[in-house]
Amino acid sequence: MTTAAVVLLALAAFAVYLRGWRALRAATGPDEASGRRLALFAGGLAVAAGALAGPLDALADGSLLVMHAVQLLLLTTIAPPLLVAGVPHGFVVARDGAPRAFVRPLANPLWCLLAFVTVVWVWHAPPLFDAAGGDAALRALQHASFLAVGVALAWPLVGPLPGLPRRLTGLRSSSISAPASWPSACSGCGWPGTRSSRTTATAPARGA
Repeated sequence: MTTAAVVLLALAAFAVYLRGWRALRAATGPDEASGRRLALFAGGLAVAAGALAGPLDALADGSLLVMHAVQLLLLTTIAPPLLVAGVPHGFVVARDGAPRAFVRPLANPLWCLLAFVTVVWVWHAPPLFDAAGGDAALRALQHASFLAVGVALAWPLVGPLPGLPRRLTGLRSSSISAPASWPSACSGCGWPGTRSSRTTATAPARGA
């Protein structure tokens, strides 16, 4: 995805958010649709856009695997909590005050953690990882899915869950630490007995 496309998508997402934020602020006041939430959401979009545009994305897709790890960290660990913390409660409740259907699964961190692990692991299977490196559409899907499961994992921790319990218990530390461990875990693409051509092509020779 080109830098221009990433910037346009980020601006479009912010425009949609801003419209809803203004309407909610007019209806409920500044406590619900606060400037702090607006700033957090904008910050999350900026981090995500920075990870997907410009030199970082080019380096992540090229010879520097460490840049892929940095990009993965930004998309799964840094941007999602900012985006989720910027979502007002009014965005996720229906007119009758009940939580919208999509919010209910997000109340269970176990499902969110399983989704996160599955998506990141599958995308780092060497054949799929290599295919994404050579196909712009597939790479865009990869990035979108990383961001989506990052948001899902962050939601039980900092997202609005009106009328739903936060079932964190012992899963809280796992939910927080899992994303941070993935860049190092995926540096070898995480699949025993196989190697990605994107890593072997740039790995230094032993004994050099």
